[in-house]
Amino acid sequence: MRWAPGLTDTWTLQCDPVGGTHPNRVEACAYLDGLAAPFAEEPTDMACTMVFSGPERARVVGQWRGSPVDARFNRVDSCATARWRTYRALLTEPGMVTLRGRVDLGPTCPVQRPGEDCETIGAPATVTATSGTRHRTVTSGTDGFSLRVHRGEWAFTADAGMHCPTVVVDARVGHKPAPVVISCDTGIRTVGRNGDRR
Repeated sequence: MRWAPGLTDTWTLQCDPVGGTHPNRVEACAYLDGLAAPFAEEPTDMACTMVFSGPERARVVGQWRGSPVDARFNRVDSCATARWRTYRALLTEPGMVTLRGRVDLGPTCPVQRPGEDCETIGAPATVTATSGTRHRTVTSGTDGFSLRVHRGEWAFTADAGMHCPTVVVDARVGHKPAPVVISCDTGIRTVGRNGDRR
């Protein structure tokens, strides 16, 4: 399943008994059971308006009641969009997930000698999350931030007035995302025994 460039999901679905990693597997199996001929070939003589409804693409491969299935779905015109809606329980939107994190600044000591601790602190910053064509922005405070996003792979950047690396988080279905920790470099360096900064 491709929702947009760079935003994809791969799911498995088993019916009777219900199983797999599909986020709505019970509803998907029940919906397919209620269709007269799931995955049947579409008529080729239909009149379709050329109305593009979205970048979504999907491919379903496997078996249904002993028959092979290799079906493709998209939303490039009115007929394809109507077919997508017919299979809406199977081609479900990706679930949402709340990602939590913080922006750390360090080192923070004017002079840090070897063996001495120099605290890393949470800092205010503007955090931007990007996944394909999706962009979300949130303000991070001393307590960090939380952001509700579609499942997928997200790249986080922070604007804290200094160098902050990009952090990539895997929040796809079946993955438990780790907290987002963006460690920004203040430029303060430790002082060695001979006085040189490192």
